[in-house]
Amino acid sequence: MALSLLGCAGQGPGPQLMERPASTPTSLEAELLADAEDRRLDRHTTLDAALIVSGVRDHAELAEFRARFAKATAPALAAARREATPAGRARALLEALFRASGSRPLFDRYTVDATTLIDVLERGRFNCVSSSIAYLIAAAELDLDVRPVMLPSHARIALVDAGRRIPVETTSPYGLDPDPKIVAAATRRFRAELRPGSVDLYADAQGTEVDFLALLGVVYTNLSTVQALAGRTQSATALAERGEAFVVPSALPLLRGVRAALLSETGVAHAKAGRFDPAIAALLEAARIAPDDEMRALTTQNLVFCGTTAIDRVASGDERAVLEVADRLASVPPAHAVVRLHALSTVARWRQEADDHDGAAALLGEAAQLPLLGKARAVAARNFAHAELNRLQVVSQRDPEAAWREFQALRLPAGDAETAATARRIGARLAERRTLSLAREARCPETEAAVADWLALDPHAASAVIRAFCHSQRGQHYFKNSEWAHAAREMRQAMQIHPAEPAYRGNLLGALSNLAFEHIRARRCDLARAAIDEGLALAPSDESLRDAAQRCPR
Repeated sequence: MALSLLGCAGQGPGPQLMERPASTPTSLEAELLADAEDRRLDRHTTLDAALIVSGVRDHAELAEFRARFAKATAPALAAARREATPAGRARALLEALFRASGSRPLFDRYTVDATTLIDVLERGRFNCVSSSIAYLIAAAELDLDVRPVMLPSHARIALVDAGRRIPVETTSPYGLDPDPKIVAAATRRFRAELRPGSVDLYADAQGTEVDFLALLGVVYTNLSTVQALAGRTQSATALAERGEAFVVPSALPLLRGVRAALLSETGVAHAKAGRFDPAIAALLEAARIAPDDEMRALTTQNLVFCGTTAIDRVASGDERAVLEVADRLASVPPAHAVVRLHALSTVARWRQEADDHDGAAALLGEAAQLPLLGKARAVAARNFAHAELNRLQVVSQRDPEAAWREFQALRLPAGDAETAATARRIGARLAERRTLSLAREARCPETEAAVADWLALDPHAASAVIRAFCHSQRGQHYFKNSEWAHAAREMRQAMQIHPAEPAYRGNLLGALSNLAFEHIRARRCDLARAAIDEGLALAPSDESLRDAAQRCPR
């Protein structure tokens, strides 16, 4: 149903026009263009005009294809004439065109590039343009009021019956006043699948009613696109100019929009088939010539689909290839930003898997600076925050204080409760490592301040263990230097903070015993008794303290 051109594997170009140089019109084309200058076909029938645009080269071919069309449509016309109402005849005609008469139906198989009436007659292949043309010509034999309708990326028919305009999707036998499933199936043929949050550019689209000549102009536009994609620029330009000659000036933006849509749809077809280089080329050209915001939005959506799909197909670890895909879209900033976000996120994931967390965070930091909107911007901010949190966990293993400083400076995306919860959990882990690092260095006042930061993130943190450990470390330092009074003071504080740890009790007893004997040797029994009494209160049977008590009786 799309105005697309490519995407059906194994299907070659249509007949004659595709095989000959198109720069110069044939004599038949020149006659038709002259006839159409006044927006009326005075010297040609609609059938002849459609066949000439399709590529017949001379009057003999024209007569041959004219007869073939009459023969092919005769059974459908006969079936339709048995119906009493215009809607009945229109429905019967459409259904009959899909039924076999002879070897095959006239409308046998939808093919995205079958844009001419000759495609229909020779192969039974059709798309929305060629099927609309064939239906319009046949319907005229039934005196039906049928009119072409152009949408941003689609062609269909409007049947006017008793003042009501009834849509006809000519690519389905059930296309008269079709249900939503028929419309949805048509849409899926030529655009990327809608992703969550995407805008449906086709929802409730009514289209623009045009005349038959404008529909013929679309055929030329289709064929021009084929030539352009094949690199035949001169022929493409000539065909595009011929197409515009069939359209009133006020409708030229519509026709140019159709050409942009054709390129866009061609890109989608290539992308779905895994041919990403021509897909991106077609989509970039579509973006360049898009005449309005709606078409630019469609092209952007398709570029994002193509670019992200191409990136997902790149072999794991090939960073250069991934980033080059995004770089190719630089001329279309909205698409480039989203695809570059996907590229940077993909490469960052590979780096994280390789434990290069610094590199991953750097890429996601770049992604967070992209000119993104809406959900994409939120995703970029979240990804960067999580990458920074992962990086800081690695940094904290070698420099807990630096990791903590960076964590305090980290800006989290506003309103993201999940990321905030993750940051709180990881921040508590960083605070624990920082506290433990300070405790190992016996920097107890700083440890107490770090404990306060830790408890602010995790009120249930086992901070007493580390606080006691810090004083034990200080006590060990004094113990090694035979500073027994200071050692006893620190060991006493460790035991008070964490009384369940038996080592602290043993360390305090050792410090008190050494302090007592130091006083005894200096004949300071009055001072020794204080240490002895404190120790015996903790361990009445401690032999060293009992010996000290005997040496220094009351």
